Amino acid sequence: MITDLEVRGYRSFEHAHAPLGLVTLVTGDTGSGKTGLLDALGFLATCALGGLAAAVEERGGFAAVAHRGARGPVRRAGITVRYRPRRDSSSPRSRPSETSCRSPTWATSRR
Repeated sequence: MITDLEVRGYRSFEHAHAPLGLVTLVTGDTGSGKTGLLDALGFLATCALGGLAAAVEERGGFAAVAHRGARGPVRRAGITVRYRPRRDSSSPRSRPSETSCRSPTWATSRR
């Protein structure tokens, strides 16, 4: 299960951190980043299935996905995912893990 998502320099996000639970409700005003958050997760899925180059190309190239801040487009961007592996009978305790593929309001429900 994904427990945290951190986005830097991606589309509308200079930097955002979203703790996630079993059910996460994302709300916010128009332009607050709700779609960007979902696209970041989609970007990771495309990375996993087709690689980083395919994910960037699918979204129009690096210039299209890079955050454009007050000083212009960023040169580096990243999405970090922290997750907790599913528990199974052979593993009584699961530890959070982290992986990477180099601001809305989040309401989280954890069970």
